[in-house]
Amino acid sequence: MTTKAGEIAHTQLPWEVGAKPNRIEPKNAPRYELNDGWIIADTMGPDADANAVLIVRAVNCHADLLEALKRALPHIPEDEPDFADTRELAERAIARARGEVGK
Repeated sequence: MTTKAGEIAHTQLPWEVGAKPNRIEPKNAPRYELNDGWIIADTMGPDADANAVLIVRAVNCHADLLEALKRALPHIPEDEPDFADTRELAERAIARARGEVGK
């Protein structure tokens, strides 16, 4: 898969929860066409099904949410205390999405 500078390579989006409710697979592709025929992930444990759904939702909207935050950030005032928490949250979320911070 080709990526832009700074992006990580991954199986083509979108992803979906598979026939097994804890399985994550490429969506709209013949079963063995993407990811060299491998599934993307099987989640485990008592919350496996819910975790699979959460992962699919997060992955599929990641790029849109990151782009929205990057576009909104210039419109959040830097010098107004009422917006300090909002600006900090947006900057931290952008950094986390880029893999620049671990928390």
